[in-house]
Amino acid sequence: MAGVPARLEGPEEIRAYFAAAAKAPIRWEKFDDMVVHETADPEVVIVEYNARGKITTTGAAYQQSIIAVFQVHDGKIVLYRDYLNPLALAEARMELSTPAE
Repeated sequence: MAGVPARLEGPEEIRAYFAAAAKAPIRWEKFDDMVVHETADPEVVIVEYNARGKITTTGAAYQQSIIAVFQVHDGKIVLYRDYLNPLALAEARMELSTPAE
């Protein structure tokens, strides 16, 4: 996805990325339907959840289903990957049109 780095390395890059993401025109209202999946590796956990909110520039509702993979070591997150549908945000921001029904 344009403008989104493929990889963040180190605490400073991660902090800067999430600080910029916090300025996105989204007012988060609810995070729900969380399911935590333990794996055979005690350092890896997979989390599924829904994020809901509104686009502040348009007032459009925004809903995203997310899968996040965390790997921890010595009490620190050493790997974080999230998987989501980038088209959901573009549609909510009215950058995409929805098909006619």
